[in-house]
Amino acid sequence: TTTTNNNNDKITTVHDNTKQKVRILIATDGIFDVMTNEEAVEILCSQLDGNEKDNQQSSSSSSLAVSSSLEDACLHLVMHARKKWQNDLLLDVRVDDATVVVLEFDV
Repeated sequence: TTTTNNNNDKITTVHDNTKQKVRILIATDGIFDVMTNEEAVEILCSQLDGNEKDNQQSSSSSSLAVSSSLEDACLHLVMHARKKWQNDLLLDVRVDDATVVVLEFDV
């Protein structure tokens, strides 16, 4: 589900039925100007799923591990967008600000 606020920022909600989690992706146009909602969600979820597997193998689940995983996934998405801004667009276009927030809820 995607909604847009007054600043034209998109809010995407992802529901993963297998893990019983709801993740809400909130990001600025610096993300969505260079990728689709689906691409952003795919990048974010693949990063989060990989981090969750690593965390489960290395130690028991903790709030610190989850926080680090979410932070890493957000950073990965921002860096992916930044790379697209630098490599895929015309030379006169500069990198736009890119902010990502992910809220995760167990349901």
